[in-house]
Amino acid sequence: GCPLLVSHHIRSSFFKPLALGQQQVRYASMRIPIVLSSPVPGIGETGEELMVRKGFARNYLYPKQLAVPATDDSRKRFEEVRARIDYAARDRIAAVRKASKQLSKLQHVLVTRHVRSDGSLYSVVNAKVISEKLFKQYRLTVEPARITIPIEIKTPGTHTVNVEVDGNTVPLTVKCMRR
Repeated sequence: GCPLLVSHHIRSSFFKPLALGQQQVRYASMRIPIVLSSPVPGIGETGEELMVRKGFARNYLYPKQLAVPATDDSRKRFEEVRARIDYAARDRIAAVRKASKQLSKLQHVLVTRHVRSDGSLYSVVNAKVISEKLFKQYRLTVEPARITIPIEIKTPGTHTVNVEVDGNTVPLTVKCMRR
């Protein structure tokens, strides 16, 4: 019984990662360069060179023939394919998705206006005003053309407008308050 406990103790302490304060140390040798031989959703496009964890490459990418080790030969083989990757379009798509995610988390956009004695607003709240308020309050840039106001906002209160982002329509609450 005793040798088993000793070996278990040695084995478990041998495989524990070293720690510095609260953060665990990650070794650079655990990541290896690969070249994708097929597009992998969420990872990259064909011909792209990436640094991935050894286990991910060995257990997932290599067996499914989605990647090859990044050697001079493999880099040359995928050089033409890599030149066709449109990184700018990928960045634009990522920015639009990020904006869509941020919009869906918003509680409301606050707009203040002067109100007449009959309860109507002096100035109508339009898409341009909502776009400006989104930028001022949340640092989100949304073109006014992407904001659809189903019923014209002429009175104080809570109103719902639609914002088209990434082909999806996201509802947005506009709180119109008395100035």
